[in-house]
Amino acid sequence: MEVVGDKRGKRERGFTDLKQEMIWIEWQTLAGAYSDDKLMIGEWFHDIIAQYTQPHRKYHNLEHIYQMILNHKHFVQELTYPKTVLFAVFFHDYEYDPKRGDNEEKSVEAFERCAEDLNLESDLIRDVSDMICATSSGHYTEEHESATDRSRDIHYFLDFDLAILGSNPVEYTLYARKIRQEYQHVPEQEFCERRAKIMSKFIDRKFVFGTREFRQFAEENARKNVTSEVQMLRGRAEHLGKCEKHTCQTGECKEVE
Repeated sequence: MEVVGDKRGKRERGFTDLKQEMIWIEWQTLAGAYSDDKLMIGEWFHDIIAQYTQPHRKYHNLEHIYQMILNHKHFVQELTYPKTVLFAVFFHDYEYDPKRGDNEEKSVEAFERCAEDLNLESDLIRDVSDMICATSSGHYTEEHESATDRSRDIHYFLDFDLAILGSNPVEYTLYARKIRQEYQHVPEQEFCERRAKIMSKFIDRKFVFGTREFRQFAEENARKNVTSEVQMLRGRAEHLGKCEKHTCQTGECKEVE
């Protein structure tokens, strides 16, 4: 494999060379379809690796991108514009700071800079930007039932992003803990209340997932996982509101697990 200037970036702790190599191959193939500037392509990959290996990222990191790429490869025949979806996978969490509220907008800006370097067409830029922005707008909507090819691709992309919700209970618990670590700056009670409000939206609607395939193999698990987490969060928030012990707010109280 030729890598100009060895721009594959640093390896994330606990992340195998094989996985990062696969991500590099996917990026090289994708970007290489639009430009033969190997140095520029390598530099952008270096930037992507640097972003997704930031120390505050416990879940929204390279492993998350790797898992989304695996789903993209598995469902690629179902996608109308697979390259568009793959660009969205690489850039949807390019900017991720839990203390900010404009991560999606900043990620779009980063993608647009890359798109300019790759000389991408305006329609592709628009569609990727829409996918990135969709990750902050509630995900699945009932419009999927009469979706166009373009919006169907968005729903596959969003299901790739949410696939962890349909994982087994052990993996889901680990995911939830990683999210809490990313928001460690938020007081315990506030986090529980806000997280419960956000996650309850998934079980309040008709479907968690937007595609038929994900509904078939992941919908049931997702509902069980999310329902369990919401119940735990609400119970803990209620307990923290009543308990006067300082240890509750630091997560040391064991009365509510």
